[in-house]
Amino acid sequence: MTGPARLAGFHEPGGSPDADSACQQALRHAESRFRLLAENSPDWIFWMNPDGRIAYVSPACERVTGHSPDEFLADPGLMLRLVDPRDQALFAAHLALPECKESAEVVLRIIRRDGSLRWISHQCKGMRDEAGILLGRLGHNRDITVQRAAEDEVRKLSLAVEQCPNSVLVTDVEGRIEYVNAAFERTTGYSRDDIVGRNPRILESGRTPTAVFAELWNCLSRGDSWQGEFVNRRKSGEEYIDRAVVSPVRQADGRITHYLGIQEDITERKRQAEELAGYRYHLEALVAARTADLAEANAQLNRADARLQGMLALSQQAAALSEREILAWGIETAARLTGSEVGYAHLLNEDGETLQLGAWTTGTLARCTAAFEDHYPIAQAGVWADTVRTGRPVVHNDFPAMADRHGYPEGHFPITRHLGVPINDEGRVRLLLGVGNKAGAYNDGDVMQLELVGADLWRILRRRRLEVALARAKEDAEAAARSKSAFLANMSHEIRTPLNAIIGLTHMMRRAGPTPEQADRLAKIGGAADHLVAVINDILDISKIEAGKLVLERADFDLGAMLARICSFVAEKAQAKGLELVVDTDDLPETLNGDATRLGQALLNYLGNAVKFTERGSVILRASCAWETVREIMVRFEVEDTGIGLAPEQLAR
Repeated sequence: MTGPARLAGFHEPGGSPDADSACQQALRHAESRFRLLAENSPDWIFWMNPDGRIAYVSPACERVTGHSPDEFLADPGLMLRLVDPRDQALFAAHLALPECKESAEVVLRIIRRDGSLRWISHQCKGMRDEAGILLGRLGHNRDITVQRAAEDEVRKLSLAVEQCPNSVLVTDVEGRIEYVNAAFERTTGYSRDDIVGRNPRILESGRTPTAVFAELWNCLSRGDSWQGEFVNRRKSGEEYIDRAVVSPVRQADGRITHYLGIQEDITERKRQAEELAGYRYHLEALVAARTADLAEANAQLNRADARLQGMLALSQQAAALSEREILAWGIETAARLTGSEVGYAHLLNEDGETLQLGAWTTGTLARCTAAFEDHYPIAQAGVWADTVRTGRPVVHNDFPAMADRHGYPEGHFPITRHLGVPINDEGRVRLLLGVGNKAGAYNDGDVMQLELVGADLWRILRRRRLEVALARAKEDAEAAARSKSAFLANMSHEIRTPLNAIIGLTHMMRRAGPTPEQADRLAKIGGAADHLVAVINDILDISKIEAGKLVLERADFDLGAMLARICSFVAEKAQAKGLELVVDTDDLPETLNGDATRLGQALLNYLGNAVKFTERGSVILRASCAWETVREIMVRFEVEDTGIGLAPEQLAR
């Protein structure tokens, strides 16, 4: 190698050959020792000539860079190229310095042959001879990759602890504080200078139970970690709550040398948790109350549905029941809806002083053997009748404790609870409903159900009474109609007998050859008799109409003859008043089918009224075709006159 030769040629002193030989021998010996040290050193040692070429490099260079010493000796620029581009400017500036202090260190990153990164510590020193001439640079490069990684890890851990949002403190085994982070200073108000060397007891507020500290030291003495809460005091005197974890710090040999405490200020979190708990409890209470309300509403709906079904069934069957049976049905429904064992329903008499005892539940009748009159004076009734006296519902949820209650009649069972309601109509009490001996206390829902049942019951009773009254009135009316019909039939018989004689004798006289004057008079007598028969028939028809027994006849009749006969009844009166009586039948058939008698009665009434209320002018009896088919014809009859006419209210009828 050229390195040793060059090392041997650093200095060529003058003198005798023997002296030179001794010097050369010394140099070789020194070089041998230098090489022995350099080649066995873990550091990468090198000698750089003033021209920048490497004159010597130790074998450690290959371990650090992956390049052999021969490569460095052959390539002067290899060293600079190995330096990471980020540090090349720094290294070049370092090499450009004419001198380097022995203690000057440059930390560089180099890239190995395999592409991996290594950190090295570079140090070199300019070497000069006795004359001050620069011989070169002697230096070494140390691989500090592992050290650098360890330092980076320590630096990261240190930054993590320092920047941790929770308070961190380290004490020795005696409890003296050796380290606190910035979060500890912010939380407690104590600076590092205030707190280092002191015991954490400086934070005590006196409100942390002593058992907590005892448990803490018991855990630490066993070598275990502890976690819990402290009530501490800041430097300002303000108290706060710390959530702490304290752990022992062990060395490699297992010895505990320190304690590590990590604390979190949970004061605000606790306050928020308590506030949220309050909200939660309040919400749960609201939900429970709303659930109870919904359950009660559902129960009320179920009871209302049961009440409506019961009252509907009662309403449908009321016509076939007596009042006592109706009252019994209603009070059974009320007792069932209120969960009562017993119940009663009584009517208030018109005198307002006595009750008409109506009905009891089957549970009452099964347990009570007391005897009562049908009518019971209110003045003798106990507190159960207060609802009649006050006109308001009464509730006795502790009936035996009532001071003013009366004793029980013989055979009456004990009452534990009682509810009574009055049913008012037209300003006075009409019906009294009561239930008793419910398992629990009676409430407003029970009062409402009893009032609703009572109101429905009273309406059904009133309707039934009206129906009974109407039935009686109908029977009376029908009896009167039958009496009238019998009277009319009898009178018709009594009148028809002489009329038939008159009609028969008149007919016989007309056939005996009377004079014209006598024939005219006999014709008028016959017409009047026929009219009187028609009047009697009208009266009988009215009776039939009222009885719903009028039946219209269907028979063929001569339309012209029927109209002429009707006009003959009013012709004399029309002639006397100077009225023109006109019959207009359009082009109708001569023969029609229908009830000629009823039609003639109706037209005669219209003609009679027209002649009666017309003073001058004319009266027209008109018959016209309304519609016609192959088999049928509808004829419209009308009477027109020039009289005073009808008022609007008469037209409406």
